[in-house]
Amino acid sequence: MKKLITLGIAVLLVAHVFAGGLVTNSNQSADYLRTFNRNATMDLDAVYYNPAAVSSFGSGLHLYISNQTILQTRTITSEYDGFNTNPFEGSTFAPLFPNVYVAYVMGNLGISGGLLPIGGGGSAKFEDGLPSFERQFANTGNGSFDGYELDVHFEGSSIYLGFQGGLSYYLNDLASLYVGARYITATNTYSGYLKDIMFINADGSKIAAVTVNPGFADIEVETEQTGSTMVFVVASNSKIGDALNVSLRYETMGEMVVTNNTTIDQSGKFPDEAETGSDIPAQFSVGLGLQLSDVLHVTGTYDMWFDSAVDWDKRELYVSNSWEGGAAVEYDLSSSLMVSAGFLLANPGVEDDYNGDLSYSAPTTSIALGGVFTLSDHNSVSLGLFNTFYAQAQNIYVGNDFGQGETYDKTAMGVAFGYSHSF
Repeated sequence: MKKLITLGIAVLLVAHVFAGGLVTNSNQSADYLRTFNRNATMDLDAVYYNPAAVSSFGSGLHLYISNQTILQTRTITSEYDGFNTNPFEGSTFAPLFPNVYVAYVMGNLGISGGLLPIGGGGSAKFEDGLPSFERQFANTGNGSFDGYELDVHFEGSSIYLGFQGGLSYYLNDLASLYVGARYITATNTYSGYLKDIMFINADGSKIAAVTVNPGFADIEVETEQTGSTMVFVVASNSKIGDALNVSLRYETMGEMVVTNNTTIDQSGKFPDEAETGSDIPAQFSVGLGLQLSDVLHVTGTYDMWFDSAVDWDKRELYVSNSWEGGAAVEYDLSSSLMVSAGFLLANPGVEDDYNGDLSYSAPTTSIALGGVFTLSDHNSVSLGLFNTFYAQAQNIYVGNDFGQGETYDKTAMGVAFGYSHSF
């Protein structure tokens, strides 16, 4: 077999867990997973979503920690009926997806920082391989023989850690401002093998595929890709009257390449020290918060990522700017318990040519439920539950050598817990 995985595609295999742009994770707090709409928040996760509001927290030290557990399934169905396995199924599991935010406020000045998985955060496993692994010899095996067999496995993991810091200043209700930066380190790991490839004769006997085609030799890959970049963040928050809050946030593009540290590469596609473009796209975010009554609060969110301006090893040619938007409602059942629900619509802006079995994206609809229990004036806990529904993606050209295409399906769900404390 001539290839195991294509380098540029593999970079984005597990680039993000479920919410956000094609690379960037939006799910950066437990409170996000109970609403999906946090850009105008005045709570402690504002360190990420609405950093200009940090200067309005009140003097003192403030801490927010949360963790999310996320499960995602992937199903790839090929129109080519000669595969031993079809559909191909895989899973992504992220048991730990933590966020830590801290802020210190002195008068009108706020200093804040955070540690967050801005991209990646999970691992993807395909125990029975993928269509691109075996399409070439499946065609040979079913064309000249009675079938084929093989031993195949693939696993990839990815984490983009963000270390954020900045300053916010409260001028007046109409203008709180923020300037900061986020340093991002990326680590992608890929391991897989394709071995013991055999063709089956009409009499049931077997012949090693490599004796039929030297390109069908066993393949193993073990590689790690690393890179880093810096993005700058500016934001504002405006409180208009007693009921309306408006936030704006802009993050610059982070130019980044990932470099291979390869220990095994029998595919020839992961040469040691080779570099691949893996930019972090610029982002523009808007948030609205409206207090309709003493017990009822609604919020709205809109995010856009400028994907077409990045370097993703030519895959950016098949994307336009991705976006997501939604709304949420929060209702106080009592002085200590607030419940919430929200929805989010997202469009990744990808063409069919972007999609492949190693990386694909589709429009989504997400719903969230949860609540906040106030323990005291200084402590609260949050719970969030979510489910994301994916439209089916496709690429009718991916198997064009054999006149076949593929469809791609996903599911995602999870739970999150958070804790806020003001000292």
